Amino acid sequence: MKQATIVLTADESMMSDFGKRLYYGYAACFPTDFFTKSKFKTFCPPVKRHSDGRVKLAPLSLRMVESILHQCGFDENEYATVHPTYLGRFVGPKTKIVGLSAIDPRGLGPISKTICSLSGGIPYSRVSFANLLNRIKALKEKYSFNVVVGGPGAWQLADEKILDEYGIDHLVMGEAENVIPELFTKLVYNNDVYPLRIITGKTPRAEEIPPILHGTTNGLIEASRGCGRGCAWCSSSVAGAMRCIPMDVIKKSAEVNIRSKMADILLQSDDILLYGSKSRKFIPDLDAVLGLLNELYSIDGIRGVSFLHFSFASIVASPNIIPKITKFLKSHGCKRFEVQIGIETGGPRLIKKYMRGKALPFSPDEWPKIVKEAARTLKQNKWFFYATLILGLPGESAEDVTETIKLVRELRNYPIVIMPLLFVPVTTTQLGEYKCFSYENMLKEHTLLLHEVWKQNESLASRDREHEFVIKSFFVLHD
Repeated sequence: MKQATIVLTADESMMSDFGKRLYYGYAACFPTDFFTKSKFKTFCPPVKRHSDGRVKLAPLSLRMVESILHQCGFDENEYATVHPTYLGRFVGPKTKIVGLSAIDPRGLGPISKTICSLSGGIPYSRVSFANLLNRIKALKEKYSFNVVVGGPGAWQLADEKILDEYGIDHLVMGEAENVIPELFTKLVYNNDVYPLRIITGKTPRAEEIPPILHGTTNGLIEASRGCGRGCAWCSSSVAGAMRCIPMDVIKKSAEVNIRSKMADILLQSDDILLYGSKSRKFIPDLDAVLGLLNELYSIDGIRGVSFLHFSFASIVASPNIIPKITKFLKSHGCKRFEVQIGIETGGPRLIKKYMRGKALPFSPDEWPKIVKEAARTLKQNKWFFYATLILGLPGESAEDVTETIKLVRELRNYPIVIMPLLFVPVTTTQLGEYKCFSYENMLKEHTLLLHEVWKQNESLASRDREHEFVIKSFFVLHD
C-alpha cells in the first residue's frame, strides 16, 4: 500500500454514513454503557472504501481540506483520506502530516453534554476520539509526523495542556481556506516549525470556497456559510454575515457526489431559505431558492435534494416559500420532507437579550407567535421537523421557562421532535466565558419542561415508526 505524505481521517463516530440516515449520528452522543459497541456500529457503520484503502465517502469537512490542498498545489497522490482502521496502511516514513476533523472530541457538544449530564457516563464521541489519538501517538513515535486537528469541534481542544495530552501539534480554529495553504506547505515541503500552535482562520469570501473533489457522507454539500443573525451562543455567529456559495460551485459539488453514487444531495446552510437573499431584514428571496433547486435538479443523475436547516422567522417572513418549495420537490418525486430548526426558548426576554436577530424581520416579543405560525405552515405541508431548546441560558428565570413550557404545549400534535439541550458555552462565542448549565442547577420549572417534552416525543413516537429511534433517543432526558 502506497504511503501518503498527508493522511486525513476522523474518529469512527464521524467516518460513517449512519445507514444513510444522518440523524442516526446522534448515537455517538450517548454514553458507552447505554448500548453495546456492536449496537453502536449498527447506527454508525464504517464507510466503504476503494480497493486501495481510501474511503469512498468522507465527512464534508475532510473533503473541504482535500479541495484546499488541491487548490494550493498539492498533488492528489500526496494525500489520502482513510478510515481510522486503515491508518497503518498509509502512515509511514514519508508521512509529514496526519490531519483530523473533529466534531465532538471531548464530548462537550450540546447533545452529548445534555445526555451524559442527565444519564451519566462518557459519550462514544469522546471515547472514539481518544482511541484514535492513542493510535496516532504510537505511529507518531515511530515516524515523527505532525498532527493537525480542525473541524467544528476544535474549540473543545483549545488549551495547551489538552493538546499535549492528545499529542496534537497544531489546532485550526474556524474556517481553514486561509490557514491550510501556508501551514501544510511549511510542514510538508520546508520542514519548518510553524510558529503558532493554535491558529484561528480568517473568514474567506464565498468565491474562495472551492467545490469538493470526492463524495461526502449523506451527500452533504455547502450552500452557504455563516448566518448573520448574531445569536450570542452560536458558533455560526463568529463567521459573520451569510455567504452564499456560488451556484456553479454548488453544482460541481453535487456532480461529484452523483459520480460517487450519492444521488441524494443534502444542502448545508444555517438557513437555506435565505439563499441568495440581499435583504438586510432577513426576508427570503423565493426566486433565488427555487432557482437553486431548479439548477440542481437539472443535473443528470440527481435523485433528490433536501435541507439541513430552516429558521422559523424566514418561514413566516415569506408565507409562500414552504408551499412553493414543497410543490417543487413533489413535482420531482420527493416524498419525504424533514429539517432541523431552532426554537431555543419560548421567552421573548431571552430572545431580546441573546438572539434578537433570530426573530428578524419581526420583533423578539413576537417570537412565540412566529414559532407557532411557522410550525403550522410546516405541518400543513407535511414536513417533519426536529426543534432544539436550550435550557439554562445565563440568567434564565422561572418565568422564561414557564413561557417555554406554554409554547411546547401549544405545539402538541405537531410532527416535531423536541430536543432539549443544556446550555454549553462554546469558547469562541459571546457567551464562551459562562459555565455549562447542569442538572444540579435546574429549577423545578426545568423539570416540568422536560416532562412536557417527553410527553410530546412519546406521543409522536407512538404514531411515527420511521423516526422512532431519534424520538426515543430523547426519552433519556426525562428518566
